[in-house]
Amino acid sequence: MSAERVDRIVKILFTAVAVAIPALIVVRHLLGWDPLAVLPEKASSGMAVVGWVFLALGALTCAVNVYLYVIAPGLHRLKRGKEADYRGPSGLPGIGSLFIGCAAFFLAPSVALGVVMLVLYFVDSLGLPRAVLALGRGG
Repeated sequence: MSAERVDRIVKILFTAVAVAIPALIVVRHLLGWDPLAVLPEKASSGMAVVGWVFLALGALTCAVNVYLYVIAPGLHRLKRGKEADYRGPSGLPGIGSLFIGCAAFFLAPSVALGVVMLVLYFVDSLGLPRAVLALGRGG
């Protein structure tokens, strides 16, 4: 398989995931469609715990990414001066977005949770959306 073909496949997959997560949040939490409603009550009762765990992991990852990409470089410039190069550690872009997508699937439909998840998804240093934009520019 040629490198160009692999690049196209990766771009398509990243774009599909980057669009699917906010779409899932909107459809499930803002529009109220619940694909898990067909499951028996006992099967879906433990899913809320899993959803809250994913939401907590997504929020934590989002906080780490915002610190590493927004706050830490600013603090570094204040401390070292404007000419100082900042080479901070890489965050976890995309990981927080995937956690938020899993939380959207497992948590019961709720408009408030949907809004919170959308905000976290887009604040997550624009993890998956930024990756799609970077791949679109060829880098």
